[in-house]
Amino acid sequence: MTSSPNNIFVCWYDSKQITDKARYLRDEVIRGVERDIVWWFEGGATVEKQFRFLQENLEIELHRHPRIVLYLWLGTCNLTVKDGGLIQLKSTDNSSANELITKFREIYAFVRGFPTVELVLLELPPYSIFENNKYKGCEDPKYKEDDKKLNEQIGVVNTFVRETNLIYRKESPKFSLDIENTRKARNNHARYSFRFTTFYNDGIHPIPALARLWLLRICRRMVTNCA
Repeated sequence: MTSSPNNIFVCWYDSKQITDKARYLRDEVIRGVERDIVWWFEGGATVEKQFRFLQENLEIELHRHPRIVLYLWLGTCNLTVKDGGLIQLKSTDNSSANELITKFREIYAFVRGFPTVELVLLELPPYSIFENNKYKGCEDPKYKEDDKKLNEQIGVVNTFVRETNLIYRKESPKFSLDIENTRKARNNHARYSFRFTTFYNDGIHPIPALARLWLLRICRRMVTNCA
């Protein structure tokens, strides 16, 4: 499986604040199209700061790589924030998710000015405020309720991601399916939960096997998205 020699794949992700999930994928790079990926990040992690980074650097990067397929994996640090070493929701309603979607639209509008750049949004994987704070020594049941709200917000963002990618004939892996646990409730409806303790180190960062799987899923999409 090889990529077009005319394309440079850039995975642009948030880092150095709450989660730098893509670093775990980068560490699993071995062969093939995986080695065609250039990993971008700018410390600070919020989408606002990342957007400024893109505005300041995209034209420079195009001199080095005339054709870029930009995979956008941002947003975690816009839904949750650090507070005294622990993480918490940025908002209890969907306002943070809607603000993130607005910023994604601004990024799309900016990238349209560069005809040799293709943009693909990657879905946000689910993660757990409760499990991450528990990992840090604070096991408070209230964070389980926060997880429910966080999952709703991630769902709002991912719905936008899927609909936008569909318009541009692109596709993101559905990362949530790899950690999803489904069981039947009494009313015969499916109930969903996530196996954070099985597949994540700390409620946020994937274990090596999952990181490797996600990397392969992204690489597979790279081939189909650029066919």
